[in-house]
Order: sequence, then structure tokens, then C-alpha cells
Amino acid sequence: MKGMIRRFLLNILKRSSARQEPGTSGLQLIGALLDIASLLYFAPFALAGLIWLSLTTDFAAVPSTWLLLASLAAVVVLGQTSLDIRLEVRPGVFVVSPGTLESIPFWSAALIAGPSALWIGPAAALIHFYLDLRAGTLSATFRWRRLVSSVANSTLAALLALQLYQALGGRYPFAGIDSPMLAAGAAATFLWFLLPRLLRLPLILGVSRSPELVGSGSMTDAAGMNRFLLLGSLIFGIADPFGLFAAGLYASQGAADYLIFLAAVLLAGWLTHRLSRSALISDRRGRETAVLEGLAQSIITAPLDEDIIPDLLAESLPALFPDCRMEIKLFPDQLLFRHGPDHFQLEESLWRQLPQASGEHRLLMDVQPAVTGRKRLWRGLMLPIPINGDEAAGGICLLALEKPLDLLAYLPSLERLAAQIGAAYSRIQQFDDALEEQAEAYQKEIYAQAYQAEYYAQALALEKVTQEMVTAGRIQESFLPKQMPDIPGWQIAVTLESARDGSGDFYDIIELSNGHLGLLVADVADKGMGAALFMALSRTLIRTYALEYVDDPAKALQAANQRILADTSSDLFVTVFYAILDTGSGLMRYCNAGHNPPLLLRSDDGSQPYPLTRTALPLGIIPDGEWEQGQVQLSSGDVLALYTDGITESQDEDEEFFGEGRLFRILAANASRSAEVIEDKLIAAVRDFTGDHPQYDDITVMILIRE
Repeated sequence: MKGMIRRFLLNILKRSSARQEPGTSGLQLIGALLDIASLLYFAPFALAGLIWLSLTTDFAAVPSTWLLLASLAAVVVLGQTSLDIRLEVRPGVFVVSPGTLESIPFWSAALIAGPSALWIGPAAALIHFYLDLRAGTLSATFRWRRLVSSVANSTLAALLALQLYQALGGRYPFAGIDSPMLAAGAAATFLWFLLPRLLRLPLILGVSRSPELVGSGSMTDAAGMNRFLLLGSLIFGIADPFGLFAAGLYASQGAADYLIFLAAVLLAGWLTHRLSRSALISDRRGRETAVLEGLAQSIITAPLDEDIIPDLLAESLPALFPDCRMEIKLFPDQLLFRHGPDHFQLEESLWRQLPQASGEHRLLMDVQPAVTGRKRLWRGLMLPIPINGDEAAGGICLLALEKPLDLLAYLPSLERLAAQIGAAYSRIQQFDDALEEQAEAYQKEIYAQAYQAEYYAQALALEKVTQEMVTAGRIQESFLPKQMPDIPGWQIAVTLESARDGSGDFYDIIELSNGHLGLLVADVADKGMGAALFMALSRTLIRTYALEYVDDPAKALQAANQRILADTSSDLFVTVFYAILDTGSGLMRYCNAGHNPPLLLRSDDGSQPYPLTRTALPLGIIPDGEWEQGQVQLSSGDVLALYTDGITESQDEDEEFFGEGRLFRILAANASRSAEVIEDKLIAAVRDFTGDHPQYDDITVMILIRE
């Protein structure tokens, strides 16, 4: 028998406009089946109630009360103001039910004018049926179910309650709450409260005992729906006794005070409705914020790979917009996310309505998605995804069966989502652009590997424990020169400021056997204990081969590179600038192994800096390569600044880089001053530029001046 009922209801569902799309949840299917079952169940009661009401109506008395009845009919229609309640039927799944205050004017009218006033109920039900039809946001089965159930409750149930009222001695109009009719009115009101619940009870029990209506796996949905229906019935019946009070007010104070009371009730209901909706929106905003924060964290910690973004969106967004249709795409045709049935997609013409400027949005009215057999009209919200600028590089489209004003409640979350997606792809694009620029500066294939190694090495450094950083800092400090050599005719000043306890930068000043001076500034592509050990190895090897090749910096670095690759299997590498200075003649030979080019300011022409550009690859990448060296003659008054990228890549709060331009201007402005003063001015300028922005990289600067 249960199987026959299930097949019968499902067959009606397939033939109706409420048939479900692929991917519909069990809860939605239960709702659709319940609408059909309710329609079939209440139809006989509604028909019987209309026939009975036609037979008992005193149509001759209607003209004398038509003005009051028309006013009450309008109040009943307005009494449909929603008092939303919400129930969590399973974790993360909520159902909202609208309750009404229409029973107060309806039942008071019945006690004042008798059965003739009950026509207000069917009339109001027809008006709401028409309004729902115009709105197009409800299924046809739901509209018809609500119509017939409202007619049944407002005719058959109300007539039975009035029969009891008359049997207990009640007359029309109700004489007041201090009259002998009070007991009859109270009994009839209780019956009026009870009968609609009794009519609905077999239907609710049928659903609770027949979870097979929707197949396996839906029992939780069915039980939640039943709890929701029972709770809604009890809560919204609380308004019924106020109909008796309103009828008594009419008897004692007259029609004017009676209508004022009803207006006050409607106003209170409207205010409660607004507060309820505000609470629901606030709760939804909280859930949306939590999901978007989790999505942002996932995007930030994920590798820089654009193929990961669609997977992250698919994990987070279905829970954020469960009852909506959504598409996210990048132009021209890269689909990032689609939520809805498998065959759901937006017409291409809709995407042409996407705003092109960041911060704009557009409401779409009466949208018909490309879904076979669907005739319900949706409302839409579209906004652009800006990447590296204000112009749209993609867009988000959200469709829902919502009013335009309700749909705008999604706008803050959609704007945050668009910003997160745009920032993620901007970050990926910036990474790709930086990789391409560096590859062109060196050798394209080789530097791509080196840059990737540097990136992942820095990412792994974030997971090092604090003790490693402290130990690394101590190791590095032990290798740095304790004091600067005193060389007549020359000034040297050095500063190293670590971003953390352990530093990836190091420097050295080597006194060579031929009376020359070795100047070294280097940057290991990592931080922490591993970088400290790699720095120790690199410094030892460079210093060893510097003492062997006292006149050839390129050979010294080449030999150190081969030994590093032979003795280690690490993926670390180090950029090095090593120079051999003849302190007597001022001739300096140098090898720049992938390091930031030092800036030389000539005393005779300080308007333009002279960069000592790269002549080799960083140490620790490949054993072979071209190891070249350059040379430059330092004259009296010349200033040479050696530095690491911690200077030029320092950022302010607007994420603008300090850059080589500012570095040169500070050097030029202080070129006539001592090395210590120039060093202090440069470090102070970097600190003033960054302000409260944290230091993310180590800073090393060495100033050399020939007097």
C-alpha cells in the first residue's frame, strides 16, 4: 500500500511543474511531495466547506455589513505579514516558515457578523494566490496547496467552531468579554484553534511514518520537516485567542477602536517580521563570513597554481549558497565554478550584461535559465572579478527565487568572494610575471628552477621552530667580522639587520696575502637553521678559494660553486658579490654571481649611478656556466654601495617598493659624507619608508669610500 502511494505521488510530481531537477536535496523533494499530498488531502474539505458556507450565508444581510467586511478583508490580506521562524532540521540545513496574523481580524469578524464574514477567508486566499502567481517565486503545487488548505481552514473548520458557539448560546455580534457569551466564545475559539491542527495531523503522521516516499537517506529530512510543521502549528496558533478579544473590543468600544487595535496588531507584526528577517540575515552573514574566511585561508596557503582555485571554490561555495544557481568564470571561456543541476548553465547573452568596472553590480529580472522544462522566473545578481586593475577579467552570476531587495543581501558576500578570486589570480599572475622577468635576466630555463626552489625554500622556512631561528642567528653572528680593518685612504661601514633571529644575508672582509682586500656580500635563498649551515659552508669555501685565487674573483667563486655542489645535495643556492680591491691603486676586480648590482657613484659625475651588473649565476645551481669578472677603477671621492634585496624590496603600507631609485637618491644626497653617515642615512630612510609595515626580508648594506 505504501509503495502504491509513493508511486502515485511521484507520478503526479513528474507530471506537474514542481518536478525536481537533478541534484535536488531530499528535503526539497519532501517539500514537493508534501505539497501534492496536502493538495489532494485538503481539496475535499475545502469543497465541503464552500458548499456548507453557501448554504448558511445570509446573503440578504451582507449589504448592511459590506463596508465592515471589506475593511476586514483588507486587514486579513495585510495580516499575511510574515513572522518567520527557523528550525535546523539537520546540521547546517535550516527551514524558514512564514506565520501570519490574519486569524485575528478573520475570527473577530466571524464572531461579529456570523458565517457571512467567513467569505473573507476564501477571498483573501484567492488574492494571495494571484499575488504569488504574479511573483513567480513559488511552485504551482505550493500555490494550489496553500489556496485549498486556507479555504478549508477558513470555511469548514470555522463553520464547525461557529456551530459550537451557537450551540452554547452565542449570538452575533459577540457581546463582549464581560458578557455571558464569553464561555461560548472561548470554547469556539479553542475549537477554531484545534480543528486546523487536527485536519493536518494525519498528513504529518503519514509523512513521519513513510520515509520511503523519498527513498533511503532522507529520514533525517523527513523527521526535521515534521518537527518544523508541528512547531509552526503551535506557535502560530497563539494569535487565535486575540480574535475573541478583538470581537469583545468591537462590542464595548465600537468599530473605530476595533480597527485601530487591528492596525496596531499589524504594525507589531510588521516590526516583528523586520526584526526576524534582520536576525536571519545576520545569522546568514555570520555563516558566509566563516566560509569566506576559510576560503581565503585556503587560497593563501595553497601553491601558486591556477588549477587549484576551482577545487577550492567547489569545496566552499555549495554550502554558502545552497538554494541558488551560480556560475563563476574568467573571460573568455574559463569556467571556475558552476552550482546547480548538471545541465544548468546561463545563456551567453546574460554575461554581456556584466558590469565592467570594479565595485559595480547589476540586478537581473525575470531570468529564464537554460533548464529543460522549467518555467519559473529567477532573479539574478552579477558583479565583475577585477584582476590587476579595475577592468573586469571575469564575473560572478547568482540566480535565486528571491525578490530584488532580498537578493541584494548576498551582495557583500559576493563582493568579498570576487575580491578573493581576483586577488588569488593577481597573485598567480604576478608570480608568473616575476618568473618570466628573472628568466629573461639570466637563462630562462635555469632561473625558473632556481626561482621555484627559492620560493618553496622560503615557504618551508615558515614552518621552522623558533629555536632553529635563534641558533641560526648565533651561527651567523659568529662568522661575521668582529671589526672593520683600518686601511689608510679608505672608509668601510657595514650593517646587517635580520628580519628574524636567523638571517639569509652575510658579508665578509678578507685580508689577502698580496695586500689586497676581499669584499663579500651574499644572500642565501632561505632562513633559519638550514640557511645558517649553508651560509657557513658557503662562507668557508669562498674564503678558502679567495685565499687561493688572490687576483681572480671569478675563479674563486667558480671553485666554491663546484665544491658546494659536490659536497651537498641541498636545493639551496646563494647569490654573491665578491670583489678584490687593490687598496693602493684603487683597481677593483669583481664577480657578480646573480646578486643585486652594487651602485658606484663617481665623484666627478654623481648624476648617474654605475651598476656593477651580474657576470655569473648564483652558487649552488649548476656546476658549469660562464664565470666572468669585471673591473672598475675607484678614484678619490668615489662611493660604492653593496646591498641585498632587503633594501630595494622593502615595502610601505601601500606595498610600494623602496627601489633602486630611492637608494641612489640617498647615496647622491650624502656622497660627500662619511661611510658611517651614509650607512645611517640609508637605514633610516628605509625605516621611514616602511613605517609600521613589518620587515619581511634581511637588510645588508656595505658602504666603501675612497678618500
